Parts: sequence; C-alpha cells; structure tokens
Amino acid sequence: MISLPISWDTSVLTYIYLFIYIFSILNRAVLCRAAVSLS
Repeated sequence: MISLPISWDTSVLTYIYLFIYIFSILNRAVLCRAAVSLS
C-alpha cells in the first residue's frame, strides 16, 4: 500500500472514478468492435 496524504474518502472516490473511466473505455472498445463486426 502506498501511503498518501489524502483522506480516505478522497482516495476511495478517486479509485471509483478511475474504475468507471476504465470501464467506459472498455465498453466503448467492445461496442466499436461489435459495430464493425455487424456492419
């Protein structure tokens, strides 16, 4: 674990934001691949 001078709530929100951001990118890639395969 890396100890940072950030409050627990802020770090948790940051991790949640990063998770949603990466998940949206993966979703977009999957949707683009599906659209290309269908067309």
